[in-house]
Amino acid sequence: MKKRVKIFLGILVVVAALSGVIYNYYKGTEVEVYKVKKRLYSQSFKEVGQVVPSKETSISSTRDGKIISLKVQEGQNIKSGDLILRLENKEIDYKIKDLEFQLKGIYAQKLQSNSKSNGAQVEGYKLQIENLKSQLEAAKSDLGRVTILYKDGIVSKVDYEKAEQNVKNIESMILQQENNIKIVQKENSPVNGTNEYYSAMQESISTQIQALEYEKSKGDLYSPVNGTVKAVNIKEGAFAASGTPVVELFSDGDYMIETYVSTKDINGIKLNMNVECILETNKKDLVFKGVVKKIAPAAVSKVSTLGLEEQRVKVTIKPELKNIPVRAGYDLDVKFTTLQRENSIFITKSAVFPYNDGKAVWVINGSKAHIQPVKTGLEDNKDIIIESGLKEGDLVILDHSIKGKGTRYHPINIE
Repeated sequence: MKKRVKIFLGILVVVAALSGVIYNYYKGTEVEVYKVKKRLYSQSFKEVGQVVPSKETSISSTRDGKIISLKVQEGQNIKSGDLILRLENKEIDYKIKDLEFQLKGIYAQKLQSNSKSNGAQVEGYKLQIENLKSQLEAAKSDLGRVTILYKDGIVSKVDYEKAEQNVKNIESMILQQENNIKIVQKENSPVNGTNEYYSAMQESISTQIQALEYEKSKGDLYSPVNGTVKAVNIKEGAFAASGTPVVELFSDGDYMIETYVSTKDINGIKLNMNVECILETNKKDLVFKGVVKKIAPAAVSKVSTLGLEEQRVKVTIKPELKNIPVRAGYDLDVKFTTLQRENSIFITKSAVFPYNDGKAVWVINGSKAHIQPVKTGLEDNKDIIIESGLKEGDLVILDHSIKGKGTRYHPINIE
């Protein structure tokens, strides 16, 4: 009886083992496969970029003086011609008053005087000419400085024209004084010479008053451009020296994106190349286009997020910002696509393995896997292009190291 039980149990064990073998054979080994199809292959990389104003302007004081009124603040939008600040004019007003009194005194002397010698008149004219020449030298120097600031968009056209007219006025006065000397030397009438002498004195003082009026007008500083105030570098009540940067402006809404690309990637970037800009927000990532407008001629040292010093090249991009809410200083990602190939067959690199003198993949045919030699092409960190050896519809095992080759295979997670 016991012998029969043992035989029966032995038969059950054999049957169970055979059943397991048959089950595993027909079930097959489960593997992840990729169904080959032609797709767009691209190589790209991302860099962090920053939104910057396309144009920034620094506005400086055009003369010395105490600021009695400051009309702008950071973040304020201003227009061309808006008043930025006003300087105190008390000292200039006193000088103008003093010259006006002198002018009246000379007029009275002219009425009272009968005549003086021609020599005295000529000397008087010469003194006036020397005085005017000194003023002309200062006026020309001021015009040169204002011209540079005008070309840079820092001072307004009105200020430039005032400086230019001031030079012309003084030159005209010098010419008139020289003509007066010639007239006096030709005429012997003491009375006429005396009148001309006093006229020259009056004209000289009038010119000085005009010069002071011009200097006074520079106490009101106006914006030469439309823009947004980025920074105010001085406070009301402070003393502003001529040439001191007072306000920094930028063109609001007109932005560029600056990013720094490593020297190993820069050769793939060209002018007028399209890029993809990605701005992260709480709701979703905003994606918009951009165009490479400038590539710096030299690399600079930059410290990476890992603290490593790298050589990178600055790339400037013009973004298409329609309905994209950005401001100066925003960080975003810039995606550079350096290569694109239509209708390419490419698979993950984990599916490819060395075979003979080339490479191959495992392809499932029916329920069996067989080695398929392939010719590979371009590759990146993840994928590799298959130039030949595969066709659309082939089922490729994604992990070539899976065990059980030569058995039946059951594909799962077909991509």
